Amino acid sequence: MHGSLYCRTRWFGACDPRVSFRFQVAPDHELSLHGGLYTQYFHKAGLTGGGLPTDFFLPADSLFAPERAIACNLRYSASLLSGKITLQAETYFKQIYGVVESSGNIM
Repeated sequence: MHGSLYCRTRWFGACDPRVSFRFQVAPDHELSLHGGLYTQYFHKAGLTGGGLPTDFFLPADSLFAPERAIACNLRYSASLLSGKITLQAETYFKQIYGVVESSGNIM
C-alpha cells in the first residue's frame, strides 16, 4: 500500500494498493506478475507547435484532478547456459484516467 498527500489550491490524497507475485516454474525459469493503482499530481503538457524543445508540467489543483492509472505486467525470465545468459519477455497493460490534453498554445 502506498499513501500520498498533496496540496496546491486544495488537498488531494490517495492510497494506492500494489501487489507482486513471483512463481518459480522450474529451477531456471521464473514468472512474475505485478499490478497496482498509481496516482500522479502533475500533468505533462507538451508543446507541439511552440517551437521549443521542452515540456511544461501543470500541478493538480481545483481545475485539474490528479491523474490515476491502473497498471499490470507479466514477465517471464529464463537463465540459460548455466546462468551466462538471461532471457526475459515482458508484457504490460496500463489504463490512465484524468489526463489533461492541451489543444493549441499552452501560453
